[in-house]
Amino acid sequence: MHTNSYDSDLSLSLITTTDNIHNHTVSNIKIYFSTSIVMGQTKQSQKQTRRELDEKLSLSIPSRNLLESLAVKCAEDPSPNNTFQYAFALSKSRQESELRYAVTILDNLVKEGYDHQLDCMVGAATALYLLMDFDEGR
Repeated sequence: MHTNSYDSDLSLSLITTTDNIHNHTVSNIKIYFSTSIVMGQTKQSQKQTRRELDEKLSLSIPSRNLLESLAVKCAEDPSPNNTFQYAFALSKSRQESELRYAVTILDNLVKEGYDHQLDCMVGAATALYLLMDFDEGR
């Protein structure tokens, strides 16, 4: 039986196409499993990071005495630095009202052009994190 070169080329083309489809499918499966593993690792990493952050924040809860002394100091001399110190301490409280008040004060300091704006943003972000207001914290 005689096969012409066209039949030979067609067979080779079909084999190559089949191999490419197979390799593409295998590649997609590899990518899927690889992505699933990475996403799982990322989620675990995020949980670990959150646990570590929560532990550190739990060690930095301000005492009532500290908050009261900073409030008195701020009332006697409402300078931007005293206001910042009070608000920053409040940003690590565990009382919702104090956390919201800290965000308000720190945001106002930023709007007023306070020199340490980045520190104000960190304090506000900390308070919003503790409030679990992640959208506003961004």
